[in-house]
Amino acid sequence: MGNSVKACSEFLKIAPSTLENHKASIMKKLRVNKSIDLVRIATCFVMKLGMTSFTQYRNITRQLIP
Repeated sequence: MGNSVKACSEFLKIAPSTLENHKASIMKKLRVNKSIDLVRIATCFVMKLGMTSFTQYRNITRQLIP
């Protein structure tokens, strides 16, 4: 099972409501209705880029998005 919103928001150092808002926005843009579909897309994205960990992904995105 995945991490809770609280655990993810603490890891990313953002408020849980901010995390939920970002998730909803991403889901709307990708036209997905279920969290599992979002997970599948994210997994494919990470695998395609050859990233081995979420921390590695986070470090890259923080460089790209100040």
